[in-house]
Amino acid sequence: MKVYEQRVKDFISLNNLQTLGGTDTFDSKEFNGREWSAPFIQQPSVLKEFIKIIGLIDAEIKEIAIVEDSIGHLGNIHVSSLYPNMCVKRIKPSGEYEYEPWDYDEVIAWLNNKGYIDYDISWIDTPVILLTDKGKFEIDFSESSSVRMSKDCIPEKYYQSDDSIKYSYDSRKLLACLKGDIIEDVSVEECSYSAADNDFTGSWGIYLEENLQSYISKFALHLQSGRKMVFYNDYDWGGIYLLDKKGERMKIATNDLNNYLKTPIGTAYE
Repeated sequence: MKVYEQRVKDFISLNNLQTLGGTDTFDSKEFNGREWSAPFIQQPSVLKEFIKIIGLIDAEIKEIAIVEDSIGHLGNIHVSSLYPNMCVKRIKPSGEYEYEPWDYDEVIAWLNNKGYIDYDISWIDTPVILLTDKGKFEIDFSESSSVRMSKDCIPEKYYQSDDSIKYSYDSRKLLACLKGDIIEDVSVEECSYSAADNDFTGSWGIYLEENLQSYISKFALHLQSGRKMVFYNDYDWGGIYLLDKKGERMKIATNDLNNYLKTPIGTAYE
């Protein structure tokens, strides 16, 4: 067994971290979280130590992807508002769909009027992959105070660009602005058990321990540029937003959205 793998195994054992019993064989055609060996980390101090043990600190970001390559939510704009025939108004007695009215000029005017939206990718329910000069780091934070993380475990076949998913934001394009930046540190925003328990956890059958000193609300990767990549969860979903050097939310101009979409605005949904 490699020294790195033994260190991770020892850390999991020492801190009594739970896993789903996965061995990273990944026989399924689609990604299955039960096949993944990543532990569930619920304590801020343990998360910070684990991030250092797996070697994420000082890693240079080469690219960022998301398993299954499908993103519907960016800021407060869902992709369904950008294409005709995506929003069903009702199903007719004949079984045909009646779609919400959609007008290209009106949508473009609406986007121009908004001006900017937050650099916030939400409703993520699969691992985020940080491809770096030190390896590929896989992160999932889609349940309250329960972070799963590993290095070089998830096969690339699960996060290759998928041309079959046409009506989606493109994760690689959205996060290309972080390419070349170096991860220098990590910080964790802590919360109480009652706050963490008010959100959702347990879809994998692993629930919050009740007597920990503190719990994970959010955590941020501090980059050499001064920016931060913040991971958070919202009920049974994960999310990422970016902060600039001043600690303010980074923005995306709405008239630039086509640069971050797999399919141009207005393309008929099929």
